[in-house]
Amino acid sequence: MYSLPESEPLRSALILPLIQALVYTDPREAFQLALDQPINEQVDNPLTVRGFEVSILSVIAYNDLDLAIELVPQVRDRGQSKALAYSTIASSLIERGESQQAMNLGKQLPNQQQTQYYRRLASSWMLQDPKELLKAIDEFPTNETKSKVALQILMFNNMRQTYSADELANIDKFLTEEDRKNHEAIQDIDLMNPSEAERKVLEELFPY
Repeated sequence: MYSLPESEPLRSALILPLIQALVYTDPREAFQLALDQPINEQVDNPLTVRGFEVSILSVIAYNDLDLAIELVPQVRDRGQSKALAYSTIASSLIERGESQQAMNLGKQLPNQQQTQYYRRLASSWMLQDPKELLKAIDEFPTNETKSKVALQILMFNNMRQTYSADELANIDKFLTEEDRKNHEAIQDIDLMNPSEAERKVLEELFPY
């Protein structure tokens, strides 16, 4: 079954369910098999390009986070694969209260992928412990990342009213001029029921 050519239409139908079952009994082997599967890059949206190992790693992270942390550097750097895999680990670390380890994990990524990683991390952190995220914003690695996280916090507060006026005033100082304008542009948007045009604006600002 493993010797089927990559172009064989039945390959995925045969191999992928096997890997999905194997991950619960032999996660290392399942992960290695997932790495061997071709990545379909012939898609309209490059943000949807990812290796099958990303899905397998998310299962491993749920069952054995330490093993997932060991394996994640092997994820292929194709499309969104690496950033998504690291973000999955970060979410699990945040749930365990290991926020500093989640922050450090992002340093393993190429610089061009770190901003998206930290934005995804911040999204998980906001849901788990928004007050602690607020305290940690200055620990994010670049001014651009701090600004993007600050914009996320302000958007989150529009929906949840989590922060006080004093806390929000402290956040404002991290915004770049561009993101300050972006915040002004979305303040009047009903985030629970945006129009089609407003949805496109939000997707451009938060592309994940």
